[in-house]
Amino acid sequence: MQQDNNYIAVDLGAESGRIMLGNVTNERLVLEEIYRFPNQPLKQNKTLRWDFNNILSNIKKGITEAVKYIRDWLYVYDHRTTIWKVLVEAEPGEIYNIDCW
Repeated sequence: MQQDNNYIAVDLGAESGRIMLGNVTNERLVLEEIYRFPNQPLKQNKTLRWDFNNILSNIKKGITEAVKYIRDWLYVYDHRTTIWKVLVEAEPGEIYNIDCW
């Protein structure tokens, strides 16, 4: 029996962000947009900057929505917390494989 592999991806652009759910089954990738949000810059000291509080809040909402689509993740709260911790605390270039037992 072939195992499904599910992945959550975050795509940030200049005007919007989105959370994508990817599923790989039998060497076939299927992508689905789960959540989209506006990414409006903040003006600080005559400079435009990303609103990281808004971005992180929307990423958290998007992850919450994405895990609802993954049937094999039974402990949703634990996975969401783990993914959130990786997003906030991970070092650039590190790779994490988050899965359930």
